[in-house]
Amino acid sequence: MALYLMIVALIVFWPTADVASGSVAGIWSLLSAWGLGWISPTAVEFVTNVLLFVPLSFLGHTFLPHWRWQNWLLAGLAATILIELLQMIFLSGRSAQVFDLVANTLGALVGYWLVRRVAGP
Repeated sequence: MALYLMIVALIVFWPTADVASGSVAGIWSLLSAWGLGWISPTAVEFVTNVLLFVPLSFLGHTFLPHWRWQNWLLAGLAATILIELLQMIFLSGRSAQVFDLVANTLGALVGYWLVRRVAGP
């Protein structure tokens, strides 16, 4: 969990959007090479933002197994709001976006759904 949180912090608090943009461009180039160029870079960015937050609830379930989906929804939403506010206030090379808020929160819910499928009720 600590490693995951460090990686997320590195990605979201990098002073410019270069790391995130470069990742999206690289994934989109790979998809294009596989004949999937019809998938837009915007869709790739949305999915990578979802995937970024899946481990939050998936791994978090280890520490908070009693939490329900509503708790993880709020945790994902609160973490994203905090990240977007900090980016807006302190990182002039980054921009806060509602798009990220939706994708990251969805990622926390997907992680919860996955852990429930793996761990059971």
